Amino acid sequence: PAGRKYAIEIRNQEWLDAEFADLLRQHRIALVLQDLFYMPRADELAKKFDPITADWTYIRWLGDRKGIEQRTMTWDKTIVDRTKELTSWVDFCYQTKRRGVTVYAYANNHYAGHGPATVRHFRDLWRKKGFPELPLPQPSPPQPPPPAEPSSNPPAKRSAKQSRKQSRKQSPKQSPKQPSLFD
Repeated sequence: PAGRKYAIEIRNQEWLDAEFADLLRQHRIALVLQDLFYMPRADELAKKFDPITADWTYIRWLGDRKGIEQRTMTWDKTIVDRTKELTSWVDFCYQTKRRGVTVYAYANNHYAGHGPATVRHFRDLWRKKGFPELPLPQPSPPQPPPPAEPSSNPPAKRSAKQSRKQSRKQSPKQSPKQPSLFD
């Protein structure tokens, strides 16, 4: 549907080629760029084809879930030093932003041990390179609930569980543009 952004995350290396990227580009669907231990990163993909397939992109720093869970199950501090990888991502994001592409990024706790610390580390590396200051992300404004549909029957009493289930079925209204890490 128009007015929505779509991204697709592929976890099969065989699918990642110029033909697939061109298909996504034709439909303005962003290819999710990921840092996952068994998948090629964006800088590796860029050697084969342009991995930017829309006017925005979404990066997921995911890491190696099984590997890090062998070291910790507490997600309150950095366990794995990802300076080398994040430095590469800083350079990639800077070049992507210079192209006018909006960049959204997500850091999973399994990437380095603590998602918020990963984002802080990325921002510190960005700043040390002398790139323009990144604004802090802002929360989205609360969205009003969708209007109730008129009914000819009197409202039946619902349990809390039924109410939650019904509210999940209703589609949310289009929200305003989400701030990215780089807006």
